Amino acid sequence: MSFPKVYFDESGNSGENLLDADQPIYCIASLNMTDEHVELLLSKIGSNGTELHFKSLKKSTAYQKQILELLNHDLIQTTNIKYYVANKEFAVVGHIVDRLIEPVVYDLGEDLYRNKYNLELTNLIYHFGNYVWNPNLYNIFLLSFQDMVRKQTEDSVNNFYTLTKELRQQADKESLILDLILASKEQIELIIKGLHKYAIDLSLPLFVEICDGWGRQFNQAFDVIHDDSKQIAFWTESINFMSDDKYMIPKEVGFDDRKIKFPLNINSLSLIKSEDSRHIQLADIITSSVTYAVKTIYGQKNSNDEFANSIYKSRIMNIDANIMWPSLDEKEIKTPDNEINALDYLADIASKNKEIHEKIMEKTKRK
Repeated sequence: MSFPKVYFDESGNSGENLLDADQPIYCIASLNMTDEHVELLLSKIGSNGTELHFKSLKKSTAYQKQILELLNHDLIQTTNIKYYVANKEFAVVGHIVDRLIEPVVYDLGEDLYRNKYNLELTNLIYHFGNYVWNPNLYNIFLLSFQDMVRKQTEDSVNNFYTLTKELRQQADKESLILDLILASKEQIELIIKGLHKYAIDLSLPLFVEICDGWGRQFNQAFDVIHDDSKQIAFWTESINFMSDDKYMIPKEVGFDDRKIKFPLNINSLSLIKSEDSRHIQLADIITSSVTYAVKTIYGQKNSNDEFANSIYKSRIMNIDANIMWPSLDEKEIKTPDNEINALDYLADIASKNKEIHEKIMEKTKRK
């Protein structure tokens, strides 16, 4: 039996260094197209069968025009392309909420993910950090959190909470949020034990969400072919676990518009070099184009870059896409009582398959 094939590539992947100043945007793109359609699109930029990379193509004005022709082609549509673009600073703030504030709130008997309270807090911290609090101290605060996650030493922990206290002392508004972060120190040892390698890397969660979208569209299993990625390679066993109906109880979990269907509909996962796949070369052009436009216009605040503006106005930026981006316009929502927290579901699955789950988790520990 043959299965649909979905090809993945990513751009702006700096691993756990989400605060890399040169790569503030991360994008993962995927596509499901016939060989003929892929070649038709790549022919727009005069490929002649050679390996293509956006990084080198964008230097030429002639290639820029051809890339734009590709990005505006009728084949660029939601049914055959899905991508996720993320503001990595915002993602770090989200991890602070998830990793530090959520356990504190949970102990108080509240589910932070119901009614999108986690998103509300993430947006507030990002907004106040950039526009109200001391921006330099806020940036150091974020860096110290990232450092604590990666090093997991007593010094890195103490440094983070010292900086949080300093920020708290200077914060005139929304200081209660910082109090919640400070309260997490009582259980930081337990929290850190659960922070595996690549704990804050974006590759796995965004990959899973895109795969959920393909699974819903196909309503059947599909094969994943991903550009050679050390993070996806690292998580292969976990991905296979989440795709196996021997372990995963079929269920849609999550709240409101943030739901995932398990098991994932992935039939197989393979990693290949971009030079061996025209589909992945096309995915590279798509993900890199999106990253370039967003980074230039919103990251560097350069609205005069004609190429970036043209990409932003193209079809690729106007199809449905997943976006992780700060916004203070989140609508209030009341989550139905019968909806299931995805973390509770995964914890239940792990407890029912303790041996295999512990084996997977052992491999993810920091060495």
